[in-house]
Amino acid sequence: MSLFSCNEKTSEPKISKELIDLISNGTLKEKESIDSKKMIYVSRYNGVKVFAKLKNGKFIETDFHELLWLYEKKFITKFDSFNEFMNELINEDFVLNENNFIETATFQLDNDLKNEFKSLSFEDFLEKYSLSKKGDKKLYLKDKFFSGNRYQTISYLLYTKGYYLGGGCLGEGTGIYEFEKLLNK
Repeated sequence: MSLFSCNEKTSEPKISKELIDLISNGTLKEKESIDSKKMIYVSRYNGVKVFAKLKNGKFIETDFHELLWLYEKKFITKFDSFNEFMNELINEDFVLNENNFIETATFQLDNDLKNEFKSLSFEDFLEKYSLSKKGDKKLYLKDKFFSGNRYQTISYLLYTKGYYLGGGCLGEGTGIYEFEKLLNK
């Protein structure tokens, strides 16, 4: 059974190659520290979530650490580097076999949200599902609308436009951030 296949690229890059390289290199450095039992390298990118498409039509929300494990177990001979693997997976829409992720929960996109995302401009969609707090320039998810599958769907839809959700918990100010602004930190 094939581990991945390539679909036609459907959008602009979700995350720039420069940022993928930066996060991937930080992940590798952190793993090296853990493996050698030295002080753990803490990266500001530890909490950055990414999504992978699965052959069964579902998605998983994962991170660079889990994908590093997958790369080392299944793809190290197919790609020249972890960075290349991540770029292909994130931006070229490679589809993974669902059996690659033993303990990661999968989810199906909510059709109502997906259709709304297609029918509205991105700015209108973002405005409908975000808010700003008084005196704060950041955007926050209007997360009273979301639980489970709907939350993961909105997270994925924002991800396709280069955004990610972070910080806080549902109801406590989940922030909406642009991936590329991580380069400027």
